[in-house]
Amino acid sequence: MFIFDRIQNKLIKAIKESGMTESEIAEKIGVSYLLMHQFCIKRKIPALDTFSKLVS
Repeated sequence: MFIFDRIQNKLIKAIKESGMTESEIAEKIGVSYLLMHQFCIKRKIPALDTFSKLVS
């Protein structure tokens, strides 16, 4: 799980630094706000296709 923790921490940091809200990012990548929020509070890990949208 250590690798997933590092990925999640970097993802959360990037989201905060983006200047966008969780809702804006969720809409942009085509997921619900609830799912996006679960990524941010480390309840869920994005699927690879969702992760690729987040990092592009």
